[in-house]
Amino acid sequence: MVVAVNLDSHGSLSGPPGVTALIVDDHPLIRQALSLLLGAEAWIGEVIEAGTVAEATAVLSTNAIGLAIVDLGLPDGHGALVVEGLRQHQPGCAVLVLTMTEDVADIHRSLGAGAQGYLRKTAAPDAIVSAAHAVADGGFVLGPEAARLVREAGTPHGPGLGSLPAPFDRISPRDVRIVAELARGRTTQQISRDLNISAKTVQNRLTMILEATGTSDRIQLALLAHRAGLVTGSESR
Repeated sequence: MVVAVNLDSHGSLSGPPGVTALIVDDHPLIRQALSLLLGAEAWIGEVIEAGTVAEATAVLSTNAIGLAIVDLGLPDGHGALVVEGLRQHQPGCAVLVLTMTEDVADIHRSLGAGAQGYLRKTAAPDAIVSAAHAVADGGFVLGPEAARLVREAGTPHGPGLGSLPAPFDRISPRDVRIVAELARGRTTQQISRDLNISAKTVQNRLTMILEATGTSDRIQLALLAHRAGLVTGSESR
């Protein structure tokens, strides 16, 4: 069943004031809870619900989605199929995976498919909203459990053990800081404020960092930073 809900900040029906969100989860109660949670946000417009890969695919053919929150355990296929469909048909859509699995293979598959965030369903409601807002703003979010698994599956070397592991040994300390901030889920504007440099400079440096590290996009770069230990457990979202 696909359900569309329009809510304003007072819970009443209204026209969509902002981002159209798609929630893909096979549990109706979770879909309803997330719909109410997101519907209370002023930046969210219409909230559309889907319970299967097939229903989500149908939604993508008739709606422009700005944010998708996707579970992985769907009855007719892996949730990464929805992420792949979004990347193919609506590449501008921000995707947050919200699931229960702690399998590092699922994390890599989801991020490889194009998700910008990975969070467990046990996260607090405000953490879920914060993560959704971060990915919608172009940020990258890994929940604490996901960040730990990525670090443990990656290189044992870290920034406190001498020289940085490749490919981060090819960039300057300032650029390493930019990468670490990106991996923490910070947006270009937030990094600009934190480092006291212009947003344009951040964008230019990230372009050069991608080239220097041989990474194809910011998601891959952020994931690599977590594997390399540039972001500690306490710093991860």
